[in-house]
Amino acid sequence: MKFRLLTLFFILFTSELSFGQTYVDSIADNLTNKTQKEQLQSILSIPYDKFVGDLVTSEELAQKAITIATELDDLFGLAQANQFLSQVYAYQDNRVKKMIFNLKAIQIFEEIGRFDRAGYAYCELGFTIKREDFDTGLHYMRKGLELLERSEAYKIDAA
Repeated sequence: MKFRLLTLFFILFTSELSFGQTYVDSIADNLTNKTQKEQLQSILSIPYDKFVGDLVTSEELAQKAITIATELDDLFGLAQANQFLSQVYAYQDNRVKKMIFNLKAIQIFEEIGRFDRAGYAYCELGFTIKREDFDTGLHYMRKGLELLERSEAYKIDAA
C-alpha cells in the first residue's frame, strides 16, 4: 500500500514538473491576442529573474521584439530589444553575440539621444571586455559612467 502511494505521488509530482510552464512561456503564449506595440511592451517588461530561467524562449522573444520594433519603426524599442538579446547571450556565454547586440543598442540609444541608456550599455560593454583587455574595458565603463552622470534621468534618480 505504501509503495503504491509513493509510486502514485512520484508519478504525479514528476508529471507536474514536466508539464509546468515558465513565466516566459506564459508571456510567449499570451502574445497572440495583443497588438504589436503591446507584444513589444510585454516582451521588454520580462523581469530579469524570469528571463534567465528560460534562456531559449527568452532568446526567441528578444528576436521577435527586434522584428516587431523594426516593423513599428520604434527606435527606442529596437534599442531595448537589442540590449535584452545582448543580456540573453551573456547568460548563454556567447560573448561575441553579446557584444554585437550591445553595440547595436548603444548606437541606437545615442542616435535617439537616450544617453542614460547608452551609458548603461557602455558599462556592460566594458565589463564584458575587461578580462581580455582591462584598459579598454575600463575605458568603456568610464565612458558609460560619464554619460550616466550627464544624463537628465541620472540627475532625477540621484535627487
